[in-house]
Amino acid sequence: MAELIREKGSRELVANYGYADGAEVVNDFDSKYPWVGIEEFVDEHGDSWVRIPKFYRVINTEDGVVKGRELSEYKVDDDWKLNHAFVNNAGNPVNFIEVAKYQMSMPNGVARSVAGQYPTFGISYVDAKAAVAALNARDDGYEYFLSNIWVSEIFQDLMTVEFANSSSTAVMSGYPLKAGFKMTGETDAIPYCSGLNKVTDHANQTSCMKYRHMENIYGNGLELVDGVFLSNGSVTVDINGEEYASSLVCPTSQSMVHQLGYDSRLDLVMPITIKSAGSYGDLFSGTNDKDRCVVYRGSGSTTGYGLFSCMVLDQTTKYPNGTYRVVRRLKD
Repeated sequence: MAELIREKGSRELVANYGYADGAEVVNDFDSKYPWVGIEEFVDEHGDSWVRIPKFYRVINTEDGVVKGRELSEYKVDDDWKLNHAFVNNAGNPVNFIEVAKYQMSMPNGVARSVAGQYPTFGISYVDAKAAVAALNARDDGYEYFLSNIWVSEIFQDLMTVEFANSSSTAVMSGYPLKAGFKMTGETDAIPYCSGLNKVTDHANQTSCMKYRHMENIYGNGLELVDGVFLSNGSVTVDINGEEYASSLVCPTSQSMVHQLGYDSRLDLVMPITIKSAGSYGDLFSGTNDKDRCVVYRGSGSTTGYGLFSCMVLDQTTKYPNGTYRVVRRLKD
């Protein structure tokens, strides 16, 4: 858990978040791209979404270990990569993705992003995929999918650069499922786009969090990170329906995430080393000794459940604390 050093144009920038008391928040990133283009809205179905504009990134490494991140509105040169989430299934770049504001709930059996519901939990990976497939049957110009490794990396890029800290929960603790699930919409009382309900919630871990309008991108259960599969340390990722083996090797035991590796061919970041006092303050858990284990972000404890956490589970498991989030992008 360490604060990071800002470089280049971000050296003097200030980042803060808010509380339900409505006190003024000073955050220089509100006027910087891509944060300035992140906005929430409600669609014709009554679902709440958060639109994130496309951006390019460079991952800086030393001996294969991630040391820094840079973000840009433009592709500066060939080292700058566009996240795979910003490319649709037809292979065309899109100008934005839309992430469900809330964890997926299923009132009346339909996947929704609405307030006032308990997140859908304890269903299988297959059932969650089927719920999203039903949304695609709308044929409304969007392709819907479960939040995946590429969306997770967008969260990591945005929050790590904004708050200059390798531990998301050191910045904003969130709710580590201490006494059952919280209902969606708990953070709606916070006027600012990021925050907790009260100042004391950070230390006490009693409140859900929201980041750039998106509630509980960590905490309040374990959220599936689709599109990445682990087996005895080997990593396979899905890029728009095609699978690729990564050169990265993940741990096969349990401890705290200490180092991240970068596969430049796939533009993929994953944990590669763990130890008891890991730099990222997040837990890597699961032996991944079965074929094609899936990854959830979060943990079952009160520590280590932030943006870089990995709970590795057999994909046939109906994990009682497992939750899901829907993402969509334009087909054309």
